[in-house]
Amino acid sequence: MVIERNRVEIVEFPVYTKVKNSDSRNIFMPQAEEKMFSCYMLLDEPLHFRNYGGKDIEQDAIRQMKFAMRLPVAIQRALLPDAHAGYGLPSAEFSRLKMQ
Repeated sequence: MVIERNRVEIVEFPVYTKVKNSDSRNIFMPQAEEKMFSCYMLLDEPLHFRNYGGKDIEQDAIRQMKFAMRLPVAIQRALLPDAHAGYGLPSAEFSRLKMQ
């Protein structure tokens, strides 16, 4: 599985370019910036993680943690006793990530 490379234009904080108009005065016009997002390959198998909640942890939280452990930046993660499914990642989890 590959996370796709996305290309979006962000104009919230435009960069201004100096341009001369027809009567030779300098004017500044907003220039759209283009942001690039990197593409990463997920690991084939999830890395091991600690489960401090035992069998009381929701299965959805465990499924989300297994997916999170396939990310290439994951070094170490743990589900805490009160962990439950969140939006994408489980809540109440500890993460140690490597910087890229």
